[in-house]
Amino acid sequence: MVNINLDLCFFLKKKHLIRKEINHNIITISKWEEKNMSSKSTQAMVIAMIAGILLLIAGVSGAATWQAIRDFVASQFPGNEFLDIVFVILIFIASLGGIAVIIGGILIGKNKIGIGRTFILLGAGMGIIGLIFSIIIAYNEGNLTIGSFLSIGMIGIILSIAARIIAKKAHGV
Repeated sequence: MVNINLDLCFFLKKKHLIRKEINHNIITISKWEEKNMSSKSTQAMVIAMIAGILLLIAGVSGAATWQAIRDFVASQFPGNEFLDIVFVILIFIASLGGIAVIIGGILIGKNKIGIGRTFILLGAGMGIIGLIFSIIIAYNEGNLTIGSFLSIGMIGIILSIAARIIAKKAHGV
């Protein structure tokens, strides 16, 4: 009987120590994840701000892209006032260009990931799919040169896309 009680007591102490170790490891992992996510948000914010500055220097904005999208949508749904209002707002934000990208970076830094990524997308005028299409179009027109993709504006666009991807990976948006 005494031997069983000692074994039971040892088992309970060991179980308690294991539970305590597991809880400690979970807390440690949680703190690491929180720090890692925070550093990814900071990276995305800094990259977006650099991209915004480059877009401002180059005078690049997403207004023309969003105007073209608006024209296409308006031809499919003529006379839709709601769509007109939505596109006026989108085109206004897109016309800010680099400023919209910088605002998006700040929003990402404040953990407003979704709206921050949207501002970056609008300000830069394209995401990764738009960049791929512009490369294909330039190739088909014979205008694809290394110089066209090393311009300040294109580097800003590529950095803005990178900032959106980093923000998405950091927060699983």
